[in-house]
Amino acid sequence: AQMNGFKIKTKELEDGILEQLANAEGDVLENIALIENLEDSKRVAAEIAEKAKVAQATEIEINSAREMYRRVAARGSLMFFLLATLSKVHTFYHFSLSSFNTIVERAITGRRGKLVWNEEAVMSNMAPAKLKRALL
Repeated sequence: AQMNGFKIKTKELEDGILEQLANAEGDVLENIALIENLEDSKRVAAEIAEKAKVAQATEIEINSAREMYRRVAARGSLMFFLLATLSKVHTFYHFSLSSFNTIVERAITGRRGKLVWNEEAVMSNMAPAKLKRALL
C-alpha cells in the first residue's frame, strides 16, 4: 500500500511538471515558479526514492519472517482438519476449538519431548490405535 502511494505521488509530480511546461509562456529558464516547482519535485522524488528503498528492505524482512511460520501453519491446519474429521469415524471423537488449542499448546510446549511436525507423529501421539487402523 505504501509503495502504491509512492507511485501515485511520483505520477502527480510528473503530471504537474508536464502541465507547467505545456502552459509555460516565453523562456522556460526565466519562469521562476516552474524552476521552484522542479526543485521541489526533485526533492520530493529523492525522498520518495529513499522511503521506497526502506520499504522494500522491510518487505523482504517481513517475507522472510513469514516464510519461517509457513510450515508450522501447514501442520497446524493439518492437525485441525484431522481433529475435525475424526467425528466421521465416531461421534465420540467430536472436538471443540478449545480442545484443539490444548492439543496444539501441548505440542508446542513439548510436553512429550521434541516437537515433531509430521502426519505419522501426529497420528501416533494423538489418535488411539483403533482409530489409526480405521484411518489407514
